Amino acid sequence: MRIFEIVLAALALLTVVTPRGWMGIRTSVGLALLPVGVIHATVEGWRWQMVPLYLIGGILVVVAAWELLSPAPFAYEPARWLRGIGLLGLALVVALPAVIPVWELPDPGGSFGIGTIDLVVGDPDRPDPYDPEGGSRRLNLQIWYPAELADQKDPEPWLPNGDIVGPAIAEAFGFPSFALGHSNLIKSHSYRQAAVAGSGLFPVVVYSHGWTGLRSNGLDQVEALAAAGFIVVAPDHTYGSAATAFPDGELVPYEPTALPEFETVPAEVYDEAALLLVATYAADLLLILDELERLNGDSGWLLAGRLDLERIGLFGHSTGGGAALAACAVDERCDAVLGLDPWVEPVAGEVLDAGIETPFLAIRSEEWLGYDNDPVLREFAGKSPQTDLLGLIGGGHQDFTVLPRFSAMGALLDTKGTISSDRASEIVNSYLIGFFDGALNGGPGLSAVPAFEEICVGTCEVATG
Repeated sequence: MRIFEIVLAALALLTVVTPRGWMGIRTSVGLALLPVGVIHATVEGWRWQMVPLYLIGGILVVVAAWELLSPAPFAYEPARWLRGIGLLGLALVVALPAVIPVWELPDPGGSFGIGTIDLVVGDPDRPDPYDPEGGSRRLNLQIWYPAELADQKDPEPWLPNGDIVGPAIAEAFGFPSFALGHSNLIKSHSYRQAAVAGSGLFPVVVYSHGWTGLRSNGLDQVEALAAAGFIVVAPDHTYGSAATAFPDGELVPYEPTALPEFETVPAEVYDEAALLLVATYAADLLLILDELERLNGDSGWLLAGRLDLERIGLFGHSTGGGAALAACAVDERCDAVLGLDPWVEPVAGEVLDAGIETPFLAIRSEEWLGYDNDPVLREFAGKSPQTDLLGLIGGGHQDFTVLPRFSAMGALLDTKGTISSDRASEIVNSYLIGFFDGALNGGPGLSAVPAFEEICVGTCEVATG
């Protein structure tokens, strides 16, 4: 809970437990709920998880005002058991905003501030396999870059266009439309249109999210890279992203048939859909590289001439990790690739059979070490001379994203492993920066990454699955 939320809860608690003999104190504390509530709504912003507490606080303010102004004060003195019920109810009310918090992204560290801009790219000659109207492929991108911050206003929210995208995502997964209504309160460390740092070139890294993910899924990783001196680009893979909001107002939800539930269709139908999905994501990444080459020479673009397209890395999570590998294997512009639980089973057979010469790092969660994907990945690594395989002990598949931060009950809800979100971010970001610094900047590489007891090397036979 945030500071003024905690203060509101504490004032409500004091109002409830203060005995009748201290009516003056009880009245003052109850009335204090009103200005604190106004400050909370103004400074922190209200959220739906707090509505029960708002209602209780409003009732307590009315009672306190009655006690202050009425010639016959409302002199209530609940029985001990009734007060106990009230305290239990207040505890339950406070639990909701505590369990579903307005979480914070970890500090990205690094030497630079972070700027961000948006971009829409498309290929009129490439049909979108998921567009019901047969249109061409179009992508919504966000770019983060090293920036010089001066007199910046509020940072960007974690979820851009959250007022549109949030309800669409919630409804798509069977939740009430307001379930992600607090997403606009979650702030990044990035500032829109900030001045680009220095005058030199920066290496480029492109991030690819997983199935029904978002470009914001790996924002802690993206910001860490940008603060360390990389320009990072991430798309919402249209129809594969949970929801994509284009600047022209078009809202595209994910297409469930693009990857049907495994047990609902024949195996060959599922495999064909998975192959097409990874190939579509991979083609998206190559389209982005094409567009960056064009824009880097456009003098009117904010980042023109600042992208070092001789130093390009790709990374992704799950489906996006498989796509990053598939794209890097066929495009010589890619100088390094990193996969977070990369889903390699649907990568084209010719790519898996050939291996890859480009530096490749795969970090797998303990959860995925027990799945059929891992033997495929290990066989591929055996054909790839510059490949390192690591495992994140205690990590779940979604611990490579910010998803577990949405609830303090992530482990119970099966959205995370046993590792804390902050620890997972610290470890993954260290390897991201170390790997790409070594592969793209000629730095010391993985040898400079601290030793983490949660990291195992190689086959990592510690699977829980």
